[in-house]
Amino acid sequence: MSFLDLILIAFLLYMFFSGYSKGFFSTLYDLVSFIIMMLFIYFNVETISSIIQIYKPVDDPLSQLGGSVINMLIVFIIMFVVLEIIRRLIGVLIKPLVNQLTDHFALTAFVNHLLGALLHALKGVFISFMVMMMVIIPFFGPDILTNSKIGHLIIEDVPIISQKAINEASAYGSLLKGQHTLQLEDKDILKKMIIANNHAYNHGILDEHDATQFVYTQLGPALMKQQVIIPHEEKLQFISLLNKTPYTETEKNTILNNIGSE
Repeated sequence: MSFLDLILIAFLLYMFFSGYSKGFFSTLYDLVSFIIMMLFIYFNVETISSIIQIYKPVDDPLSQLGGSVINMLIVFIIMFVVLEIIRRLIGVLIKPLVNQLTDHFALTAFVNHLLGALLHALKGVFISFMVMMMVIIPFFGPDILTNSKIGHLIIEDVPIISQKAINEASAYGSLLKGQHTLQLEDKDILKKMIIANNHAYNHGILDEHDATQFVYTQLGPALMKQQVIIPHEEKLQFISLLNKTPYTETEKNTILNNIGSE
């Protein structure tokens, strides 16, 4: 059992017993309001981070790519803290009314507490997934899940988005750890840089000019020297950016011949 497993087990047990003490309806409010809060952050953090520049990188596409990710992460944390305070203040007013539903639905004390425990544990799984996607995988790499049975199980519970999320988290992790300054002859880093540039462009973190410049000045020269394999949809996105660069058709063909798809 890995150290990550021990942390996850301790956290999930805490969430379980915390939910048991709160009861079902109070926990239901916590879960629903938390999901609404996270959805609001998810759909607005990119827009807000493009307006509020807390972290300003130096003026070149490579540094802007990593700096924009860091800025968005800072904005995410600020939004989370502010909205969490608001959510808890509203909860102080609403929870006494919500708890009265226990008597209305005639739930026994045991059933009320058990349902609360299960619901809060579910919230714990959701939080664990987010932390692994935003912190653990970016900073420690996806290989950390290999030795973590609990972490791997939580990730696999969301199979539709898990692999895409892991790829994106790993790519952004390279930037957050400063690997955007490392040698792009490392195939793994080169792959992550391609994916990170694609996602930064798709999410509005980089505009078309900066994303194209990154391809022209950084990725293109590296791809002329070595081969790399990336997901098919990432290759299509890369091609659309490559076609906007000043490269000649011969140079573009050389680059594309060195990119395989999976």
